[in-house]
Amino acid sequence: MTAEEAIAELRERIELIGPVNMMAIEQSQELEERHDFPDQPAPGPRRLNRQTNEAISKIDETTDARFREAFNAIRRGKRARTSEEPGVPVERW
Repeated sequence: MTAEEAIAELRERIELIGPVNMMAIEQSQELEERHDFPDQPAPGPRRLNRQTNEAISKIDETTDARFREAFNAIRRGKRARTSEEPGVPVERW
């Protein structure tokens, strides 16, 4: 068999395989992770309590920061509006 014949035969065999999913390896890994997940031991109650408290703390920090930003923006807008009106005293917040 010549090199050209071998190449032609390999091309035919590749064409018989058909289209290939280029994401197959990644999808296979994701399926393995999903399959293995139930086999992992559940975290203990102390760990769950700590994780819950950490999540609550992050939520509190984020909520507080956003509230302060909104409050200060409203305050700045109100001060700007009232200071532009002559004869109207600026309210203290």
